Amino acid sequence: MEREALARLILDQLPRFRSRLYLADAEALAQLLRRSPMAEVMSGDYAWSLCFEPAFVASLCWEGFLPICSELGGNGAPGLFVLMPKLHTHRCVLEPSAMHIPRKVRKRASAYRLTVGQAFEAVVDGCAAQHRPSWLFPPLRAALSALSAPSSLRGVGGATPCFVTFELWTRPPDGCTEPAQLVAGDLGCVVGRSYTSFSGFHTASGSGSVQLALTGALLQRAGFGWWDLGQEHGYKSGLGAAAVPRSQFLRTFRRLRAERNRLAEVVGPGGDASEASALPPRASAEAAAAAAAADGKAP
Repeated sequence: MEREALARLILDQLPRFRSRLYLADAEALAQLLRRSPMAEVMSGDYAWSLCFEPAFVASLCWEGFLPICSELGGNGAPGLFVLMPKLHTHRCVLEPSAMHIPRKVRKRASAYRLTVGQAFEAVVDGCAAQHRPSWLFPPLRAALSALSAPSSLRGVGGATPCFVTFELWTRPPDGCTEPAQLVAGDLGCVVGRSYTSFSGFHTASGSGSVQLALTGALLQRAGFGWWDLGQEHGYKSGLGAAAVPRSQFLRTFRRLRAERNRLAEVVGPGGDASEASALPPRASAEAAAAAAAADGKAP
């Protein structure tokens, strides 16, 4: 069925979609934003679309959306995939330098190694396996893969949205021939000096907390203005994140997306981020957090 005819059928059969903003494609989004700011157009958290073109997904990320996917129907039979771009009324954001890192996480960190962009599909698989039902359905996965940064991280420093993965590996003892194992990862989108986390996973106890800590340290050294964590949750508040209203989020996001990060510059050969993600001493980390709070730098 032609896309617009299918959209009309969905509106006719599913009343909940009638109150949500429909975005046909990237051009429709651009036309909408020429008329009104996004903060004035969105009433709830969700818009919807039947378009999964990578250029459209990139446009959504450029405007601060988290494009997620939903399946209508299904129940064992093939369903209809619908893109559900989410722009939270309140967004949870963290300044990397103000991240709270427990002492036990610091002790565990030396047993692991962080890389960037070296196992994209494996991290996506891990996220989909851990979070069921998953929103990482095939059409969205294809778009994210098409927008993923190369393993060299070329082009990831500018304003073009790029999807990257942060991978946590075991660090076998010296002399051990056992290969390193992927035990945690984070999937997200880099736009300038903003990093938005889409999903994460872990397979070993405590590895998820280590991955978060090392990723935060890396983002700080790479010059990111904030770490956008999406929807508010208790564990995110425990990291030091705060929820900000959508209008405030969009103002800061638009500034950060136009500024360059240094991710490709601080990551070593083969995506090795071990040196750049080294955790700062506890005392200096606490001092940095206190200085950020005193200067009013938190988003």
